Amino acid sequence: MSRTRFHTLLLVCSLLFICIWAALLPGMLALDPTITFGNDTSDYHGAALHIVREGFYSMDGIQPMMGREPGYSMFLGTLYFLFGEGNRIAIYGAQAMLYFAASLFFLREFRKLYGERTACIALMMLFLLPPVFYLIFKVYREGIALSFFMLFGALLLSLTRQPSIPKAIGAGTALGAAILTYISFLFLPILLIASGYFMKIRMRYMVIMIAIPIIAVSGWGMRNAAYGDFRIMPIARAADVWTMRATQVTALAPLDPFHCIVSRYFTHQFDRVPANLCRPEGQFAYASWFPACMDEPEGARSCVRKAHAEIFRHFPTFVWQSLFWILEYHFPNVNGWGRIYNLLTAGAEILVYIGCGAFFLTLRKHWQRSSLLFLTIIFYGTSIFALTQSLPRYRMPTLFCYIAISAIGYAALIEQRNTIRSSLSNPHTSAASPR
Repeated sequence: MSRTRFHTLLLVCSLLFICIWAALLPGMLALDPTITFGNDTSDYHGAALHIVREGFYSMDGIQPMMGREPGYSMFLGTLYFLFGEGNRIAIYGAQAMLYFAASLFFLREFRKLYGERTACIALMMLFLLPPVFYLIFKVYREGIALSFFMLFGALLLSLTRQPSIPKAIGAGTALGAAILTYISFLFLPILLIASGYFMKIRMRYMVIMIAIPIIAVSGWGMRNAAYGDFRIMPIARAADVWTMRATQVTALAPLDPFHCIVSRYFTHQFDRVPANLCRPEGQFAYASWFPACMDEPEGARSCVRKAHAEIFRHFPTFVWQSLFWILEYHFPNVNGWGRIYNLLTAGAEILVYIGCGAFFLTLRKHWQRSSLLFLTIIFYGTSIFALTQSLPRYRMPTLFCYIAISAIGYAALIEQRNTIRSSLSNPHTSAASPR
């Protein structure tokens, strides 16, 4: 592909991205604000309001907020300070611009390493996939976390080509911002150390890149220590998650996880297994010992210990069920905007997965060390959520990794097709080549 083809496609996809955003905006603004800022969003929105009003990260202006990481509330608080509290146009516009800028930066570095054809395929996916617009128009942390991770990925790719201390600092800052927005990725830097070694990144740059997220997370823990105990996240959330998994390993039959997935995404009828044993949406049916241990002096810590003991007593069942949660984690992010959106999203994500399959089929011939970055993030996200709690929405911060792998796979298939066509059109050259 010529250089101009990428830039032409970039212009077309950028215009389409803007037009789609503009077409969706009126409908999203027509929603009642109680819907926009409901459910989990209410925590981020409420904390952002108190950041603006009192300069205090809190839900009520009195007690410090420790139940949720601060990244997304700080993002919202900045927008509220500049454009007014609860300004949805500012939120949707800022999330779109941040995603657009992060995508451009990532594509720039991705193109230098993987070529024009691969970058063109990734460009169309990044700018036109339906789940991207769902993230932009949701007041959820996943969209911002995706943008931060893309910035991190772009800087790390650049670091492999032309290493420098400013790039290492930038990569570390983006990674720290992503973790403080999505604390589930707290331990990702550990895997990145090993990946950086195999990607031939010098140790001094890796130290800088890893140290910054550690400092950022430690700063968050020290802030909490000033109001009580040093904590990254409250132990109560861990107690909820591990008790849920402990309950499932004892209460679900071997095929019940499969029936949970079928009921949730296809039939919407929980006739074979109760809905409150599939996922903690609504009132989850925790084991009988859960409320009892929460009343003990140690409370949540006691629940975590009991849950871990129960899981290890049924470890083969735990592993078996985790395989189904891996499957659910990779389901299309549907049930957001109705049937048409669900169909478009399912079709688009299936195309992404086909490209991922092509990547692994052509891995031996087209392998590059930098691809380890995408595989590491995918592996970490899949593992951590399969072991704890998995929903397709939780995969969205790592969406760009699947897109990158898919684009590499499709480009490899196109190259193989062109090679076969070339050999068929030049049979004499093929016959003359040694066997």
